[in-house]
Amino acid sequence: MKLLNLIAFYTLLISGISHTMKMPESRLIQIQKLQTKKYLFNQEQNYFLRIAEIDHTIENNRVKNQQEQSLSPVENITNNKLKLSTIEKLLREKEKQQTLELFKQCGLNEQETQNSINSIQKSYEQYIKFISTHFSTQITENNQSIPHIDIVEKRLNERGFFNDRLSITVKDLKNYTASLKCGCSWDDGAWDDKSLNNIELTLTINPEIINNEHLKSILLHETEHIIEAHPLKTSLITLLVQYFTKNNSIDINKLKEYKDICITHEEEAEVFSAISKPEYASLMRKNRQYSFYSGMLYHSHYEQLAQIDEIHKMIAFLEEHIKRQTNQK
Repeated sequence: MKLLNLIAFYTLLISGISHTMKMPESRLIQIQKLQTKKYLFNQEQNYFLRIAEIDHTIENNRVKNQQEQSLSPVENITNNKLKLSTIEKLLREKEKQQTLELFKQCGLNEQETQNSINSIQKSYEQYIKFISTHFSTQITENNQSIPHIDIVEKRLNERGFFNDRLSITVKDLKNYTASLKCGCSWDDGAWDDKSLNNIELTLTINPEIINNEHLKSILLHETEHIIEAHPLKTSLITLLVQYFTKNNSIDINKLKEYKDICITHEEEAEVFSAISKPEYASLMRKNRQYSFYSGMLYHSHYEQLAQIDEIHKMIAFLEEHIKRQTNQK
């Protein structure tokens, strides 16, 4: 049995400056840091300006939309629920297409690509089965209490997952708010016939965010990564490319197609939980109102979270409207 430690992590790659004159390295580093800082500041500033515009537009149209949809409340409740399911469907389809594009970019032929897709799906199904048949979550807090930690188990339970292989701990992560690692092992055999037979999940929380007002949404974000098996999927993609290309040194992390998949996983980690419950939609939207995820999530992601939040609010408004109509009769 071979143990494979599967770790999903995302980093922002910032290219250095071009230059024709040879300068001392320390000076070059200083210039790069200044340019990077200015670039990130401008990105962040533009992000929050766009969010303000999005919220302003939504606020201006909310009452009008409520009046229009209240004319056919039952029909529009159904339509709004369909919108939510369509958002999820399209995002899953995007992830699938990005995975196919990555395999194509890495030189896998049609049969190898299909075998890879089948392997990912099979491992995902085994993963879901595995974490659905164990009970209790082990929380190792390192003598430090984690506020709202119960939301992790609550969200897992909502999806039917009762996992005793999830360890939650507090540890300094430097530039990261949280880290999710997935250790797995497969039995021996060809990739098209391997079976996933063990999973160990570790969620590490940076102590700097313990008192963050958006801690709930951060914990939900990481929990959705667990539910969607994102660490497993990205690591499997790497292993499958290495297997079919017979090149164990290939580095797909630098490929645009791979980063596209990672970005989609970050979107899914917030969109899927937001779709599932109005409470989660509100948490995710509020977090992105004040938190800029450089290199990953931009204003278009916030716009989608805002759309989901507004759909939930519209459904609640229409349901209340129906109750008022019923009581007046």
